[in-house]
Amino acid sequence: MSLNHFFTINMPYDIARSKDHTDKWVAFNREYQPLGKNIDDKRVDLHNEASQGLYFEAYKGINERFLVSIAYQVQRDVNRYIDKVWFYNDETNPVLHNDPKLWDDYFDRIKKLAKKAIKKF
Repeated sequence: MSLNHFFTINMPYDIARSKDHTDKWVAFNREYQPLGKNIDDKRVDLHNEASQGLYFEAYKGINERFLVSIAYQVQRDVNRYIDKVWFYNDETNPVLHNDPKLWDDYFDRIKKLAKKAIKKF
């Protein structure tokens, strides 16, 4: 899919947990690329994070309860930990439907996430 909207290229579609560091996260756009990238049909391989130039960060207060509170949908790994959080899908995409409630729902999720501070190790 080739993205053609600012929203789908530059705004978070989902966040994914690092495979190496279970407490670190990175945000992706609708094309499963790091925010701002628009590469046709070349999804990032999370199993090979280093070669993708991905920068993961740990944030204070990112726990299961918080992740569920900001998620449209979650994915769990084999150990049942949440490893991916989606903020919308095609049916709830505010750009496609131009529905004020969908915009509010999306930005409420992003506002909660945006307030999280980085953990210092």
